[in-house]
Amino acid sequence: MKAIAAMALAKPLTTHEILGAGIGVGTCVLLLGITRTIRLVIRYTPYPVIKGIQVGTGIKLMTKAADLVKLHPQWGGAQWRWFDNYEWALLSFVLVFALYRHPRFPTALLLFLGGLLLALLRVYAVPPADGPDRIAVPSAGFHYPRPDVPAWSDITTGFVTAGLGQLPLTLLNSGIAVCALAAELFPERSVTIESVTISVGLMNVVGCLFGSIPYCHGSGGLAGQYRFGARTEVSILVLGLFKLVLGVVFGASLVALLKVFPSSILGVLLFMSGAELAMAGRRYSTHLTPPLTPETEADRTRDFCVMVVTAGLLIGFSNDAVGFVGGLVVSWLFHMYPRVFRTLALVNPAPPATAPDASGSPRLNGPPSYGSTAANSDECEATAPSTDDMATGGVHKPTKSPSGT
Repeated sequence: MKAIAAMALAKPLTTHEILGAGIGVGTCVLLLGITRTIRLVIRYTPYPVIKGIQVGTGIKLMTKAADLVKLHPQWGGAQWRWFDNYEWALLSFVLVFALYRHPRFPTALLLFLGGLLLALLRVYAVPPADGPDRIAVPSAGFHYPRPDVPAWSDITTGFVTAGLGQLPLTLLNSGIAVCALAAELFPERSVTIESVTISVGLMNVVGCLFGSIPYCHGSGGLAGQYRFGARTEVSILVLGLFKLVLGVVFGASLVALLKVFPSSILGVLLFMSGAELAMAGRRYSTHLTPPLTPETEADRTRDFCVMVVTAGLLIGFSNDAVGFVGGLVVSWLFHMYPRVFRTLALVNPAPPATAPDASGSPRLNGPPSYGSTAANSDECEATAPSTDDMATGGVHKPTKSPSGT
C-alpha cells in the first residue's frame, strides 16, 4: 500500500501506527465487501475510467522501473559494478522481448535466478570491507511470527494519518481494476468484487495483528504474473509456500541479500509488468465491436478521451483518487452535454430564418401554426440538434419544411 508507506516515511509513523493503518483500511474494505456496498462503486464507474486507472498505474510502474535501472548508471569504466549495471538491464530487456510471444517460457524465473546468483556472489565473494558484513548474510534458523496487537490510539492515529488516503487507492486498484483485468484475461472464469475486497480486508486485519506490513492485491502484479506465464492459482500457491519457507527458515536475515539484488534486472521485470497492465487499455470502450457507424465512432472518441484524462491525472498527481474523480467528471460532462444543449435549444429556439418574398426582398418567416401537430414536429426537428451532432462536434443544419422554407 503505497500511500501508507509514503506517509510512514514522511511523518514518520511508529510501527504500531503503520499496523493500525493497515487494520483500519482492511476493516473498511472488509465491510464494503461483506455488505456488497462495493457494488455501488462498480455500477456507477464508467468503463473508460477503469481502463484509465489501469493505463495510468501501468505507466507509473514503467517509470519507477526506469528509476530502478538508473540507480547504478555505468557502462564500463573504473567504477563499473559487475553485479548491477546497464549491461545486465539491456541483456534482460532483450531476453524478455525475444521471448515475448512465448509466455509459457519462464522468463521471469530465469531472470530471478540470474539476479539471485549475482546477489549471492555479491554477498559471499566480495570482501567484507567492500560489501555487506558477513555477519548479516542469510543464516538458517527457526523464525515464526508473534502477535503484535497495536493499541486503539495507534489504530486511530494510523488510520487518520495514512489509512484514509490509502482507502480509495485500495478500492480502485486492488478491487475494481483487478476484477476488470481478471475478467479480460480469464473470461471463462468468474471473480466477484466482493470476494476480492473480502480477501484484501481479511489478509490485512489478520496479517497486521502479527506484524505484517499492510498489503493488497494489485492489477500490476496480476498483469506481471500473467505476462510471465502464470495461468492458474497454482502459481500463487507455489509463490506463497516459497515465501513461507524463506520466512520461517531465514527470517530477517534475508534483508542483506534482498538489498543487493540487482536493480537492473528487477527494473526490467517491473517494466514488463507495467507494460502488460497499460496494454489493458487497448479495449477502452464498449463500442469497439463492428459495425463502425458515426455514432459508435463518436462514442469511441469520447471513451478514449475519458481514459486518457483519467490516466494523465493519475500520473501527474501520483494519486489514483484524483484520476478517478477527474475521469468521472469528464465522463459525466460528455454524457450530460447533449441533453442540456437539446433542452436549451427547445426552451430558447433559434430565431426564424429569412426567405425572399414574391418581390425578391427578404422577409421573416412567421411562427409555425401551433394548431398543427405536423408543424410543431417539423419545427422541433429543425431547431433541436441531435445527440450525434453534439457527439461529433458538428453544426446542426435545420431541415427544410414541406413548404420549402
